[in-house]
Amino acid sequence: MKTIDQFKTGDEIVRLEPAKPYQTGTRDRSYLGEKLTFIGIANGNIYLERDDKSAMTRILDNKEMNLNCDIWSEGWDYWQDPKELFSKEIVNISYLKACLDKALVEENYEEAEKIRKQIDGL
Repeated sequence: MKTIDQFKTGDEIVRLEPAKPYQTGTRDRSYLGEKLTFIGIANGNIYLERDDKSAMTRILDNKEMNLNCDIWSEGWDYWQDPKELFSKEIVNISYLKACLDKALVEENYEEAEKIRKQIDGL
């Protein structure tokens, strides 16, 4: 995890943990997992821009936001698109490995060799 001052203008970032606790002990969980673009820090505030697709952008008709540095400075990291976790290549490799195992169990070595070549080609 990173502190907010480690980012450059234009970096796509995300909150990974709640804000520092208020006096009541409550930790604000807003913005967890939300894609935000870092604009900068000025006058004790963090300036960010919400994604165009964000529900809050549509509700408020405004992408800009600012948070106080004193409770929001920690718990940040670079945004990672979750769709990349389900990439076609990963699914194909997993599927092909399962097919390879099946071909080997069935002692179909010709088919196993074809599949191995496909895996090597990815």
